[in-house]
Amino acid sequence: MRVNLVILLLLTLLLVSSVTAEDGATIPASEEDQQLFARVSEIPALVSQGKVTPGQVPNPHWRDDACQACHSGNPDARPVQLQGSNADQLCQYCHAVSFALSDSHPVGVKPEVAMIARMPASYRDVIEQREGNLACVTCHELPAQCLTGRRSEKQGNPSFLRDGPFRIRTDQCYLCHDAKLYKRLNPHEQLTKDGRLRPATCLLCHSEDLDSLRKTKGIEKLDFYGEHDLKNLCTRCHPWVPHPGGAFGISPEEAGQKHLQKPSAEVLQLMQKKAEKSSVTLPLEPETGKIFCATCHDPHERGVLENTRPGKEPGKRLRAEQICIQCHLRRL
Repeated sequence: MRVNLVILLLLTLLLVSSVTAEDGATIPASEEDQQLFARVSEIPALVSQGKVTPGQVPNPHWRDDACQACHSGNPDARPVQLQGSNADQLCQYCHAVSFALSDSHPVGVKPEVAMIARMPASYRDVIEQREGNLACVTCHELPAQCLTGRRSEKQGNPSFLRDGPFRIRTDQCYLCHDAKLYKRLNPHEQLTKDGRLRPATCLLCHSEDLDSLRKTKGIEKLDFYGEHDLKNLCTRCHPWVPHPGGAFGISPEEAGQKHLQKPSAEVLQLMQKKAEKSSVTLPLEPETGKIFCATCHDPHERGVLENTRPGKEPGKRLRAEQICIQCHLRRL
């Protein structure tokens, strides 16, 4: 009993320490980070010149030692004193398209009357303060990540979305936008109920006409949108969760990124042998020879292509049962 209590205590301490480590506010910024926080307006130029890599751009949110990234002088001063007069431009110093997660939503534009009527009062208030224009702070509530008293909100609402957290990310969008107008076309629903092909779904990924697609044999001869990095065809709709191993692996970030690489000669030989034996082809990215999403997941509906087999979990469209041992030797 005493041993169990000790183990439980150790696990609890481990959990608390891991949560603390994930909270940027408890980890002191390095000297290099502090230098960048003091020169945020120069970050785009530093990245374009190759003096700073995208991965070296520090995240100033949810921490106590990065106030200078946005504020000039005392961050508690009222009215708030920001670096520069344009708050949206301040955000873009780090959220530029070329090197950080960029948002496709426009700012500095006036929303339609119907949209204003649909949105919550908290959003309308911000728009009125911005002379009727949309801004980054329309959807993101910056005080949440600034104030130490609100740090507990980080776990459920890491992007400090206004009125968040939301169950799914588009729930916030539909506070303003009419959800009925944004129904997605599922590119994987490629056949009608009577088995006829839906041509429009093919052209969401393939940049060739249907006649050319029917004549082409092998992924090496196909043309795709975004052909230099085929995983981007998938992650436009499917949020990236590192796997195999999923979000609960020992090191999920490494597990996912390292998996999307060029197979070793040993693995490649095993893949070829398995393909000959089972008639299941595991395609690689043509230009790089790397594993990508469609190596394991078949994006085509069953019946669109010849010689396709259902995997163990049809919802995941795996190309074969026991997909892992198509490339890896079974090790006990």
